Amino acid sequence: MKNHDVSPYSKAIPRVKPYDEAEQKKFVVFDAEDLLSAVGLVNAVDGSNNIYVIKTGDAFKVDMSSIANRDILKKNIGDSPINRFFKSSEYRVWKNNFGDDLLMKKTDLNAVEASRIVNEYAPKLVESVIILENHWFFMTSFSCFIHDNNQIDDCADLSKIGHQDKTVAFIRRKTRLGKDFFELTYRFGYVEILGTSGFFGSVDGTFFSPFLGSSVQELPATITTSLRTVSTNVIFIALEQKEYICKNRIINQYYKLHAKNNWGFYSKRYEDNSFSPANPISFKSQNIMHSAASLVINSFAYQEIQQEEMNVLLPKVLAQDDSSLNSVSMLIKKYLVFLNQHRNSSFSLSPPKETKRELIEIYNNSLASALISSNIKHIKLAKKRYVATKIDLFEEE
Repeated sequence: MKNHDVSPYSKAIPRVKPYDEAEQKKFVVFDAEDLLSAVGLVNAVDGSNNIYVIKTGDAFKVDMSSIANRDILKKNIGDSPINRFFKSSEYRVWKNNFGDDLLMKKTDLNAVEASRIVNEYAPKLVESVIILENHWFFMTSFSCFIHDNNQIDDCADLSKIGHQDKTVAFIRRKTRLGKDFFELTYRFGYVEILGTSGFFGSVDGTFFSPFLGSSVQELPATITTSLRTVSTNVIFIALEQKEYICKNRIINQYYKLHAKNNWGFYSKRYEDNSFSPANPISFKSQNIMHSAASLVINSFAYQEIQQEEMNVLLPKVLAQDDSSLNSVSMLIKKYLVFLNQHRNSSFSLSPPKETKRELIEIYNNSLASALISSNIKHIKLAKKRYVATKIDLFEEE
């Protein structure tokens, strides 16, 4: 092909056809296959479906890389060892344009409107796929939050990210207790999708890893050392809705009013195969104090007591000698006794400040480490279960 003075955006598209010099370099011609579904950006030359043209120059400012999304997906992960998590023929780019949905820009949502937004858009993202820094990410569960106002979702953090007209997916660096960790996050409108389980790997097939919990481990240095936030606006979703389960979100402050919202979305097939993040409010452990901590937190989240669970745990906790218990275990014992004594009483929707502080202490200093250990154990099992095997995901059947 001749070295024509054309828009640099055209380099993003493969198989560019040379045009005649008589055209005075006004157009670049592409195969329709390469243009994919870029409706509205192209015009047929002769009325056929085969040849299209795109104007070049200063008047054309669109990032042409978005047009080749389907080919990018195939090129990047066609030979990656991701087993049979998904087939590209069963996926499409999410047309995340919310211009017709007035609720997406409303800043004073009520509970019914918030629930409608969550249940309309979030399910589409179950088992969604993105590509960042030559790595693919496959999300099998996530927690959904709305950063609209604190009355709608008091579990959403004080995000500095404003309203998003179109979805953006990114790896977010956060710091807690002096340690950095990274989260897989989608944002659209005032909605946040926080990944809590999934798989990711290099597009060249040399690396593959599951993750459980909101902290994604073993990320490549190109992401963890980047001074900028690694992001994309391209999200691939299934053509047909994947089966999913709704239950509580994975958070750490379950005393909050909206902690009981079932805005956690979990792929049913992975949930059925025990690939799911450890759940703080339904955690069972051989360590009696960890199970008791989960029951305490569950009770405050739902303002009710699971009496059968209480009947099993309370005698075992009371049998523990106080001299053998550390301070946080003593707190767990204290609240278990308190809850049992008030099992027929109504809960306060707003626990006292001291109670909130102690519930956070129970979570941070007892339950959190148990959840992490459980997730690590199941990550190791998943690496064996979903052992990398190269296949052709794009083979026509």
